[in-house]
Amino acid sequence: VYMQAIHGYIKARPYLTSECENVAFVLERLALSYAELLLCLPPELPENRWKEFQSFIQMAHTKLMQNGSHQLHILSVLAQEDGAWKNPVLRNILSQELLDWDKG
Repeated sequence: VYMQAIHGYIKARPYLTSECENVAFVLERLALSYAELLLCLPPELPENRWKEFQSFIQMAHTKLMQNGSHQLHILSVLAQEDGAWKNPVLRNILSQELLDWDKG
């Protein structure tokens, strides 16, 4: 459902005015909701599902960045890992470890 919503937004984006602050807000909220959903899923998803997510987010983020939209950045960062909970920042937060910013 989230992929369909983001895909619909990408198709509609050229027809939406950037003067309306709600245009970017819609995509931002959609991206945050999608990230929340990913964090609620089991740590190990079937590989084909995660690969589908990675491919879609990479394509969507690239297309939206061409129009100056950076709202999918959080999803793009998550998609660079092998799973939502594989992100080192999230793992350190969960384990309450201090973050070493020089590593990443």
